Amino acid sequence: MSIRTTTQVAAEWQNRPAVDFLPLVDRAMSVDLASDTTAHRLREILNQSGYQEWLSEE
Repeated sequence: MSIRTTTQVAAEWQNRPAVDFLPLVDRAMSVDLASDTTAHRLREILNQSGYQEWLSEE
């Protein structure tokens, strides 16, 4: 899933503007910043919401 799509999903899920999530999603999807606590937290939230299952459906 693209950064744009992931950002839109997060924004709709939280009923907030997508621009609020773009930096977080960008960092969360970056391998180089895997230790970033904000990125890790976003990954956890997405996974708790069924993100991995949704990805496997594609």
